[in-house]
Amino acid sequence: AAMQAKAAGFGKLGEQIEQKSIGRADGPQRQRDGTEAAAAARRAANMAALEAAMRAEKEREEEDRFWDQVRARRENRDSEEELFKSFPSRTASKLKDETHAPSVPPELRPHFSLLGLEADAEEGDVRKAYKQLALKHHPDKNPNNPVA
Repeated sequence: AAMQAKAAGFGKLGEQIEQKSIGRADGPQRQRDGTEAAAAARRAANMAALEAAMRAEKEREEEDRFWDQVRARRENRDSEEELFKSFPSRTASKLKDETHAPSVPPELRPHFSLLGLEADAEEGDVRKAYKQLALKHHPDKNPNNPVA
């Protein structure tokens, strides 16, 4: 029909007919491209949802493991307290203090002795002793001392 229109001298009409026939032939291809793009978008969304679910499950498992460890420590502590109740009170308190005393690594023990503290000193005591020692040896407080 486009060739007949052009042959009859209606060039613009022939071009329009060609354009519409090309559009019709292209239509199914465009639909397929749109369908494929939509399917690819759905696949990407499904993969993202699956990854998020896997991440959430892994976090849930890690949290469960953490709380299981906390419960185990509490049960262990409670069983130790039950054990101490069976001892005479003086022995129990001594064993309890030894058991729950914070273990200071050997490389940190000289630091506690330098501050004049026991290894089981509270954090506030350590801070206080450090500040006192720092003030004692500060260069502004000892202007005549070259070591300070």
